[in-house]
Amino acid sequence: MEPPAPPSNPESSALETLEKQLRSLVDIMLEASIAIHDVEGPQSNQIVASKLKETVSQFQSLLRIKDSITETVPQDVLQYIEDGRNPDVYTRDFVELVRKDNQFVNGKIKAARDFALIFGKELQYSFPELKDDVERVWRATGLGEATEEREMIKEGQINGNTTV
Repeated sequence: MEPPAPPSNPESSALETLEKQLRSLVDIMLEASIAIHDVEGPQSNQIVASKLKETVSQFQSLLRIKDSITETVPQDVLQYIEDGRNPDVYTRDFVELVRKDNQFVNGKIKAARDFALIFGKELQYSFPELKDDVERVWRATGLGEATEEREMIKEGQINGNTTV
């Protein structure tokens, strides 16, 4: 007994159809270019004509399914392809850029968090009457759970003179 088929998603089905038709179109155009390059007599002319008819047919098929496709391709990707470059390279470069930006932002967040903890510690030291207020602010901003960092501050591993 076969397992039940996963529920079909009309959008993914349309994308799969589009992908198959585009791949088929590329194959047909490649075959046509080979046939054109190897033109030798009337039989080759028939092959070229047949491939051109298949190409037109593929374009008509693409035209029929165009309304079922809702996804858009970013202009940058299209330009990448127009320039003869591999869109997978674009994806890899984009992911690398996002990773770098993410590291940068995470560093900023960590620095701000460490600053808030150091500042709070110094406030508690200089103004002991504000200790409860500092603790309340730490809890309200999520630093109340930052016990590991607070312990590091107490031990001097994080202080106002070093960057982490």
